[in-house]
Amino acid sequence: MKATRLGPMALLLHGILAARGLDADALVRRAGIDPAVLADPNTRVPDAAMIGLWRIAHETTGDELIGLEVGQRLHPTTTHALGFAWLASGSVMDALRRLQRYFRVVTDVERIALLEEPGRLRLVIELPDGRPHMPEYAYDGFQAAVVSRCRAIAGEDFRPLAVRNMRERPERADRFEAFFRAPVEFGAPEYAMIFDRAELERRLPTGNAELALANERVIQDYLARLDRHDVVAAARRAIVQELAAGSATQTRIAQALNMSTRTLQRRLDGHGLTFKGLLEATRRELALDYLRDSSRSVNEVAYLLGFSELSNFSRAFKRWTGRAPSAFRVPPASP
Repeated sequence: MKATRLGPMALLLHGILAARGLDADALVRRAGIDPAVLADPNTRVPDAAMIGLWRIAHETTGDELIGLEVGQRLHPTTTHALGFAWLASGSVMDALRRLQRYFRVVTDVERIALLEEPGRLRLVIELPDGRPHMPEYAYDGFQAAVVSRCRAIAGEDFRPLAVRNMRERPERADRFEAFFRAPVEFGAPEYAMIFDRAELERRLPTGNAELALANERVIQDYLARLDRHDVVAAARRAIVQELAAGSATQTRIAQALNMSTRTLQRRLDGHGLTFKGLLEATRRELALDYLRDSSRSVNEVAYLLGFSELSNFSRAFKRWTGRAPSAFRVPPASP
């Protein structure tokens, strides 16, 4: 299957080119993209075409900082329902985990890794073959977009502790530090941002767990349409549907996917997963999301996750997080 990227990202570049008085339609066509399809928020464009559009935008504007502008102009709808799930997240940490979990909405080329360090979290863009795939200004745009979106929910004072950028130091490097309000290392071995963990975990008064979960379901449906052959996503959706009924067994999930249990495990093996591990990870993610919704009791959460006894859920949750479910809930911050 050919690599693709979310079409609204091309629409964002189109808007910036038009705002600068350029013939944006012609430039988008030059990259091999039909401008008419960009009106569809579900559209995807070939990876090669998106790379071409970034290069054309850079060449025609002569702006080495165009990525910073793109990142700051990112709208919630640019990243489909992921943008709205981000806005409804209960903390910046929740938002970053959603970004990692659903980054395939944006692209199926790069991935996001969240690496825990003492008192800090490092967000790394995982590059194919360890080398930049997109032009350097595209990665500038990604880093700027993440920080802009963090400020949208955490306030304008939010900033990373440090930024690592693989590009050579540009002439206007001071513009990077002015935007990020943090030291920026150029010529670094990775594209990464380092954050203070306590700041990421601060509860936000704007968080809405029910709304975030509703948008996650929209994301999951979109990904299901995008790739009917993604066994991991399909199995995860089937697990979520069967959990409350207490029937999320490997046999039942295989039946839901119209395959044998042996075929299901073989296909999961290809992704380095076991059914037991996928079930455990799905339950853990849902538990964290459900417990952030104060309208749900711990007993209800245990039921929704398919645990026959509250004590079984409590033991599992303590294994996952080191805390009891009741201790996990933190009172929301004062508005």
